[in-house]
Amino acid sequence: MNIRFLAVVAGIALWVASYQLVERTGKHTISSLYFIVKNPHLSYDEKMRVQRGGWINLGEFAKKNTPPTAVIVYPRFGATFWEYFLYPRKLLLGSQRWPAVHESATHVLVARGWPRFPLNTRKFLHLYLSPTRKILVDKLGVGSSPPGISSKFSQENAKRPSQLLGNYISDAEKKVEHHQRTKVGNHLVELIQVNYTFTNYDYWMKTVDFPLTERTVVKVEIKVNIKHIVNLVAEIRYDNDKLAIFGSPPNKKVETWEVLSITDLYQMAKEYALARGWSVEKMRITRIGVNTGCPQQMPYQEGYGVIELERGQPGIKENTDPKIDNAPYFFKMANYYKAKNQFKKATKYYQLAGKLNPADAWIHSGLGDIHVKMGDDTRAVEQYKKAIQLEPDVAWFYFTLGRVYQKEGKINLARKSYEQARRVDPLGIWADDALKNLDEGKK
Repeated sequence: MNIRFLAVVAGIALWVASYQLVERTGKHTISSLYFIVKNPHLSYDEKMRVQRGGWINLGEFAKKNTPPTAVIVYPRFGATFWEYFLYPRKLLLGSQRWPAVHESATHVLVARGWPRFPLNTRKFLHLYLSPTRKILVDKLGVGSSPPGISSKFSQENAKRPSQLLGNYISDAEKKVEHHQRTKVGNHLVELIQVNYTFTNYDYWMKTVDFPLTERTVVKVEIKVNIKHIVNLVAEIRYDNDKLAIFGSPPNKKVETWEVLSITDLYQMAKEYALARGWSVEKMRITRIGVNTGCPQQMPYQEGYGVIELERGQPGIKENTDPKIDNAPYFFKMANYYKAKNQFKKATKYYQLAGKLNPADAWIHSGLGDIHVKMGDDTRAVEQYKKAIQLEPDVAWFYFTLGRVYQKEGKINLARKSYEQARRVDPLGIWADDALKNLDEGKK
């Protein structure tokens, strides 16, 4: 009797375990076997492609865009067959929780919004075309504001050329879908519709000839479908024939007309000239336009692709200036020297970038990072606070500020910063880890 009872119990337990196993893995296994039997003519790679879909595309894309010697960090979730597709590249399992990339890594795979923290990127290539950027441009012009009224723009004094914007200089890989005049209401506006697989900057400019004075104003009205992708730019020619491009803050609104302006261009141009050792006499505006290629705050959250990390690799020509000084170029140089731990040179280029585009929060964040590495926590806090002031919706700035406070033993301030980082980005669980470490008394 006891033997029969035990047999029944064992049978029930085996049935329950088998049922759970089938529930967890059986359906997928049966489906896979059915697919194999039904498609005997397909190769293994073809079967994997059909079964795994986008993961295969990402693996092949990464293989195509990385050298065989690459060391690639990949996310914990998703495919489990990276080695098959990416051999002989070395693979490193990335952390979902703590924002760190191994020192030997050269590339990072991007998938489903991972990683959720900024990287010192050399280049980021989207697997698929990033969302189409649609920019309407209207009333692009330069003029002189009346004395004492900096907010008004004198249309009578404005010199606005009528020709279409022409693509000027660019560090981007793109596909232009539309570039044309289109009618909005009762007048024509400029339409630029473009996809970027990679972008650092992309200037579309008009030629003008306007003297730069303290009352000079450059303005434009834009309507954009994505936040933080376009800003207003103006090119200044100095009397030594050097050229520099200055920028406004990026767009903050979506699907509504927004005015971008540079009202303090004279002061910006003067300070930049002094930093470069140039004369401030006879400064003129030679081109105005828009930069449609502003990288988004953390562009690799947008989809799938592969990041080439900036490790100070060869390729940057040292001690050379661009033909036209611009903030994205200097920012790229600063990242290069920061990766090489040449902080003096990195600081120089961050500062030059900041004078050309003082509204770029990531420049201040980069300077903050350097001050931390050099042990100047006070100046690091100043720079991180400036970054937050410019871009209050970026969780990373609060996190880095919190780390400095924690290092200084200012636990309450650190906690407030981490909590704000978590509020801004609830998925950035590295802030949760930081709070947990605070509670456990860890540095």
